[in-house]
Amino acid sequence: MIGAVKTKILGLVESMLKEGMSPRKISLCIAVGIVLGVFPVLGTTTLLCTAAALTMRLNLPVIQVINYMVYPLQIVLLMPFYVTGSWLFKQQGSPFLDTDLIGLLKNNFWGSLANL
Repeated sequence: MIGAVKTKILGLVESMLKEGMSPRKISLCIAVGIVLGVFPVLGTTTLLCTAAALTMRLNLPVIQVINYMVYPLQIVLLMPFYVTGSWLFKQQGSPFLDTDLIGLLKNNFWGSLANL
């Protein structure tokens, strides 16, 4: 699994180098795609990555591919982000903090994502 992802990423970087992108722009595309891809509000990462790509004049398809590749990481990091936000703002926890998030996702994946 990890080998396949690594091969895809290396193939993507190699194709960008062949197109004439500088290594600096490639690394910036990857970094921005990862950082914005794990933003803890589901459904906003595509818009954030699009705005960043247009603002910084980066390759939009590359940022979106990276964004979609880190989507599973975004789902895994939802709970730590919610816990940290509750602690930081000294708020009562989210109703999802008391439930088994993994169990919800296993039982009704799309319904759970819609609720989140």
